[in-house]
Amino acid sequence: MNWSQLRYQGTVYDLSWQRVGLVAQYKMSHTSHVSASEIENVSDGIAYGNLSDRAQRFFTEARAGNESAWYSREAFPAEFHDHHLVKYQREYYRVIVYTGDFEQYRLSATPTDG
Repeated sequence: MNWSQLRYQGTVYDLSWQRVGLVAQYKMSHTSHVSASEIENVSDGIAYGNLSDRAQRFFTEARAGNESAWYSREAFPAEFHDHHLVKYQREYYRVIVYTGDFEQYRLSATPTDG
């Protein structure tokens, strides 16, 4: 199979890929309950009420066991860049955040002459 060309609606296209670079991505996986005695420094955490509305939605979804999609650093709630501990209803929860660098490519399709 030839992956350098593609036929779409009767037209043949030459395909090319160009590496754009690395993109940092963030994803909130879930939360885990943490006993207060396990926390060395409670100031490392943030109170649920101090989270932005968007960060509260992320936390609530993660607490329910729902993973978020991958987001760029700019789109991921800023509170979770520095805080991975949330105090919610007098309980502490560790927020599990995955980070990764992904290669980004640009795909181009150019119609062939023939």
